[in-house]
Amino acid sequence: MIGQDGPTYSGVRGGEGVVRGKTLNHQASSGVLLQVEPGKTTTVLGSYNKDMASIVDELGNVKSMDFGPNPGGFNVLNAPDELFSALGPKGFWGEVNVPFLNAATSRGDNVLMATEPAFDIVDNRGIGVLIRPNTTTGKMELTGFGKEYITLRQKGYIYQDGKMARWQNGEAMKDILLQKVKSAFSEIVEKYRLEVKEVDKNFIILVGSSYAIGVLLDKDGLAYMYYDFSAPIKKGYNLGLFLIQKRRDQLVFGVDDRSRSPVDEYLSHNLSIFANQLFSAGKDILRGEKSWINNYQWPSVTVNDEVLSALLCAKQQFKATK
Repeated sequence: MIGQDGPTYSGVRGGEGVVRGKTLNHQASSGVLLQVEPGKTTTVLGSYNKDMASIVDELGNVKSMDFGPNPGGFNVLNAPDELFSALGPKGFWGEVNVPFLNAATSRGDNVLMATEPAFDIVDNRGIGVLIRPNTTTGKMELTGFGKEYITLRQKGYIYQDGKMARWQNGEAMKDILLQKVKSAFSEIVEKYRLEVKEVDKNFIILVGSSYAIGVLLDKDGLAYMYYDFSAPIKKGYNLGLFLIQKRRDQLVFGVDDRSRSPVDEYLSHNLSIFANQLFSAGKDILRGEKSWINNYQWPSVTVNDEVLSALLCAKQQFKATK
């Protein structure tokens, strides 16, 4: 079926008879050998236009919502065409992609990446396999394959030689975003005397005397939110959106400092770019001035109890150390 990235694939019971226990003919662009392991389900992910179209066809292009085990066979996503139209992009992700990935990870499937999950890889249309411009808003967003990759990263998987494998050292995964934020925002933190606090492994806040800037990582990528401590009702303002829309002429894009690991590449690159933008076009914001909020024209985000508690705690800790 045709989804945001092209056809969306799900639950093909590949390997019944013809390819069970054997290797697919398709040569994965990542270089990984598409071969099943006896007694285990082998789940294959990748960019549709670069790899998965050929793989789905080779497996018979069977439409299915069966996410169950397939020992000794392949498992890919190829949902009935009408589902995407009925559910929409967000509904399809939540009701199809997520259960498919959860089933694969809970079983401990072998997860093969037919496409290398790197931000400099493009498909046969010249579009990035992990990120692409939204045709409506023009903003960059994660592709379906990009969301799958980030979701697996958040579940503790790392990419190694064409496969996604669980990182055995859970503590090493725990503070990866914290480390990257500290590195990217080091100059801002020092100049404006901010403190960096970890709310959880996917939510970091930079705390000042009258505000906090939140860095959030989820399946859609990174978001940057501003929280005003002086406001009677705490709200979140999309700081990235404000800078792009209101101060585009002041933005300075940083050096593309990408490292070997794709997740390091994504975090370092995105965080460094935003830190450079904030430093060049948001000096008043970093000084604690609030007049810019009057020019903020988009809906603010309601702060839930968990975030509010974290912000208040961080504010008290900040005051105690100054």
